[in-house]
Amino acid sequence: MAPVPLEGHQTPVTNNIPQEGNRGGSISLGMLIDFIIQRTYHELTVLAELLPRKTDMERKIEIYNFSARTRQLYVRLLALVKWANSASKVDKSAHIMAFLDKQSLLFVDTADMLVAAVEVLTTGTYSRLPACIRVILI
Repeated sequence: MAPVPLEGHQTPVTNNIPQEGNRGGSISLGMLIDFIIQRTYHELTVLAELLPRKTDMERKIEIYNFSARTRQLYVRLLALVKWANSASKVDKSAHIMAFLDKQSLLFVDTADMLVAAVEVLTTGTYSRLPACIRVILI
């Protein structure tokens, strides 16, 4: 692998992960962590090879840029890990909300049917019957 000059730019990321059978291009958290560690190690190795040829100020700038990029990458990883820790709770909550929405619809439908039944039993007719059905029943 040929060294890529950093010069304030991130190393291009290629995804060599097979996509067949992969849910929407997602990868496991462990594989992502391994990839980030390998990328950081590669960039650090490239930086170590390039720094001796640069002036003192350029070295400081390159080291700062590398550390800023790497810090941002690991902060994002930390946020992802913290989110993944609570993802199962979010998923369970979504299932509970879907179940409660379904139950609510069933209660509303049941109440509507009971209102119609009470009206038919008390008055003998149903006032909300569509006109096309009323004609057939007469």
